[in-house]
Amino acid sequence: MADLIERTVRANPRSATRVLDGAGHLLDQWLAGHPRDRQFVIKELLQRPGIV
Repeated sequence: MADLIERTVRANPRSATRVLDGAGHLLDQWLAGHPRDRQFVIKELLQRPGIV
């Protein structure tokens, strides 16, 4: 399943993949305790309209 997701993301030129070490699957909770990473994610999302 992970391979299918990765191929789909790579096929879309508007998509992006970011690895946040330690984030796990509960990204919202993790970002609440990591303000620097939260700012990075918000900035990335605002600079790439249409990826959300």
